[in-house]
Amino acid sequence: MGSTEDGTGADRPEDSIPLVRTSALLSFVGFLERIGAPVEKRLADVKLPYHALSEPESLIPLNQALLFLDRIARSEGLKDLGVLVGRATHVPELGAFGRLVLQSLTLFDALTRISQIIHLYNSAQFIWVDSWNGKARVCAAYGPNVGPGREYGEQYTLMLLIDCIRFAAGPAWTPSEIHLAGTLWDSLAGHGHAFDGIPVRRQQVSAIVFERALLSAPIERARLARMEAGQREYDALVSTAPSLDFPDSVGQLVRMFLKDGHYHINWIAAAAGISVRTLQRRLAERGVDYSALVEGARFDIAVHLLKDHGRKLIDIAFDLGYADAASFTRAFRRWTGVTPSEFRHLHAAA
Repeated sequence: MGSTEDGTGADRPEDSIPLVRTSALLSFVGFLERIGAPVEKRLADVKLPYHALSEPESLIPLNQALLFLDRIARSEGLKDLGVLVGRATHVPELGAFGRLVLQSLTLFDALTRISQIIHLYNSAQFIWVDSWNGKARVCAAYGPNVGPGREYGEQYTLMLLIDCIRFAAGPAWTPSEIHLAGTLWDSLAGHGHAFDGIPVRRQQVSAIVFERALLSAPIERARLARMEAGQREYDALVSTAPSLDFPDSVGQLVRMFLKDGHYHINWIAAAAGISVRTLQRRLAERGVDYSALVEGARFDIAVHLLKDHGRKLIDIAFDLGYADAASFTRAFRRWTGVTPSEFRHLHAAA
């Protein structure tokens, strides 16, 4: 079989770079650090800076996060890594996304909400509900442009869906059965104990199966200030969501790596899981120049950071990937015609 220029052996769909909220990785990191796994080294191996994990609502490249899980699970002998971590994680730990889900009225409302807003949390994941006779199931799948390690993400997702259902069914509830598809079934071959005796079947789609009557059960633990808080959480998710537009998703990656100085196209292409040539071609098709994209990202962040008058210019320069304040000042004058200090003064006066 022929290989594409990305080396994947299959054509990549012409869509955005898959991005995910950092909070999705934090539970894995906490678990792995507790067992003494070399987390920081493995993150560096896949070009994910450890400091990026300090901001749970920030975005990281999904394929690099999954590659990290793949490598560390193999080295630690943890084929059921996603199950172990998911079992110890609860929906509220997913930040604004989790809190918004648990402001639902019923389980049906919660699962419907997840299916509608999952792209605001993970741009490559799909979740949906179907039902037949007296049964229902909530299904989970990744899009086609997701690489190695996806099985650990899928394990984790299924465990969190079980946790979500328990907010309506009670903490001791267990599924009627669990369906596993593709690499997920293969990853857990010989690990039937992973789901504590729950019947597991190989199917085309991974899913949690439960009694249909549960769909109308109320969510018991999240009834305070639903309307006002829910709108705030939703607005926050939308304003920082992974972009489904290719150039914008590249820009989101650039913003993530600026502080480390890793904004050069070779690094960003590697983080996106594509070749430099593919990245350049796909940007050119949209009339976007990579250098201009980096400049735009730097300018947007600079304007935001300059609003904090207690923040030193040298610190802002470092956050934007500049070696010193003078380099930042020259760039800012080129963008705006004024220095950063003058910009602050002018906008403070306004």
